[in-house]
Amino acid sequence: MGNLILNRTIKLSHAVNNELLEPISEWLDDPHFMDKHVITIESDAPNWAEYKKRQRQWTKQQRYLAKERLKLYWQKIRKKQLCQKEIFQVFRTNEKNRNFKIKGFFKQSIDTTFLSDLLSPFSPIEKHRTEIAFEFHQAYKLSISDLLPWKNIIISEITESGAATLNDMKIYLKENKKLDKISKFRHLLQMVMDGEVSLEQGEHTGQIQIVPKSANQNSAIKIKDKFGQSYNFDWSSFNGAQRNKIITDTIERKILCRSLDYK
Repeated sequence: MGNLILNRTIKLSHAVNNELLEPISEWLDDPHFMDKHVITIESDAPNWAEYKKRQRQWTKQQRYLAKERLKLYWQKIRKKQLCQKEIFQVFRTNEKNRNFKIKGFFKQSIDTTFLSDLLSPFSPIEKHRTEIAFEFHQAYKLSISDLLPWKNIIISEITESGAATLNDMKIYLKENKKLDKISKFRHLLQMVMDGEVSLEQGEHTGQIQIVPKSANQNSAIKIKDKFGQSYNFDWSSFNGAQRNKIITDTIERKILCRSLDYK
């Protein structure tokens, strides 16, 4: 079939050369027209043997990959079967060691305490502990500036302390004052986008004034301890000592604290 198609193509190519291109070349004053537009196929004829050889190589490779894939599947199945067999042997051993109340013998119940150690990692309680441990582990990877409830801190500063600029606000990250100011400014920009405050600057190098746009700012926060208990509080209801305690515990990764936005 391939040779038939090739022969038909060559015949068509010759017909194009003889019946179309040659008459056109006689009309045009270009002696090299045929050299530029002649269609030839004989020199570029496909190598059918090479094509079949590559197909056989590809098929052989696909069969090898399928064989390796089936081998891995079988290993997984065998591993699961061996695991089931070991569990069955554990139950069978305990079954043989039991004393039944037959012919006057005292029936003794099977000791199932080993199941607690075996199944405890899969219990909902243990799963919850694992999730909480993972959250706190992730918190250790984050920067301190990403852990504090900056939005609530800024709102309390500008509404209660009367802070009008960044320099008027209290320094919370005393070990890195530059990071403290950058963190506040980054969250201020987000609050501007949310329409909660506006920033004004009288001159090019002057102080940036912070102007709250709403008197009733949301100050809800959520705190989670290492036991997985979550608590919702109102930041504005805390006194200075309580706020410092929350900030200190958050910095030391004893708790996780974040702002809550009720839309």
